[in-house]
Order: sequence, then C-alpha cells, then structure tokens
Amino acid sequence: SSSALFWAAAAAIIPGAHLTIPRLGLDDGQPDAAAFKVLQEMGLGIENLEEGVRLRGPAQLHAIGTIDCDGMPDAAPALAVAACFADGQTRLTGLGTLRHKESDRVMTIAGELGRAGADVAIEGDDLVIRPVPLPDLPVTIQTWDDHRIAMALAVLGLRRGGISVSDPGCVAKSYPMFWEDLTRLYGEARSGDTA
Repeated sequence: SSSALFWAAAAAIIPGAHLTIPRLGLDDGQPDAAAFKVLQEMGLGIENLEEGVRLRGPAQLHAIGTIDCDGMPDAAPALAVAACFADGQTRLTGLGTLRHKESDRVMTIAGELGRAGADVAIEGDDLVIRPVPLPDLPVTIQTWDDHRIAMALAVLGLRRGGISVSDPGCVAKSYPMFWEDLTRLYGEARSGDTA
C-alpha cells in the first residue's frame, strides 16, 4: 500500500531505525516499488520476508543525483523529505502532474519544507533539495488540505523536532489511522519492533 512508503521514508531518515511492515510485499509492477528502490539506492535496507518487509535506516542517506518521479508522482513528498537528510544535492524531476493534485504539490512541498528550514528550490517542474542542518525551532506546517503533504511532513517531524501539522484530519482521505500508527511506529522504528 502507498502508506507503507511513508514508513519506509521514516525508517530511512532515522539513523539505525529498523522495523517490519507485516503483510506487505513489494511487487515490481507497483509504483511504490520504484520509490522503495530509490530509498534503497539512498541507503535504506529493505528485505522482503515471508511475513512482510523489513526496513533498516542507514547511518547516513546518500544523494543519488536525479530522481525521476514521473512514474511515481505520489511518492515525491516522501522522497523530498528523505532528500533533506541525504549527503548531497537531489533533484526530483517528472513532477508536472503534482501541480494538479489536492494542492500544487510542487509549490507546497517546496514552501513547507522551506518553512521547516530546508533548502528547496523550484526549477520549472523540478525540485532541487540541498541538505542543510534543520533547526528544532517550533513551526506549524500548512497541509493545504492535502493528505500526502500532511503525512510526509509528519515524517519530517520524526527527525526534525518542533513540527506541528495544521489540519491533521486531512489524512482521513487515504489513511484514517495515520496518526495512531505514527505514534505507535515512531518508538518501534527506534527499538526494532514489528509494526
């Protein structure tokens, strides 16, 4: 399910995290499978098991240059969050369709990550993310009533403290249990328990 991608991004940005997502198989034909492969290239450990998928966060995420999101546009918010913690610049391309979602996600991702202290530039329909230390100062992130923006920026809050999300109820569109699962998985990602 696409919700699993947010947990993969969370595991990727928390150094040493490890968790298992039960009942999840990664089929190469799924758009999310491509996003998982991108996170794997960046350093996330991914192991397909009979009971689910095991995720292990690296000590440091690696920048892989350009990430073409054309076949996986809904993954862009989570991948942008991961790119904030990579060891070099990342360019997300193929984002033109994101301008016509619940919000203009290109503008929203750049603006809200910027509000959190990230260095994000818009170049046409691309996002260019340069890693910088993110401050732990309190900030309220606007969701623009967009569930994927809310979930991605909540994941950012796992690594960068002080994040509050306006309109948290917008996640009900695709994942009504997101906040409960986030609360449960946050501790488990650090301790290695099963989701």
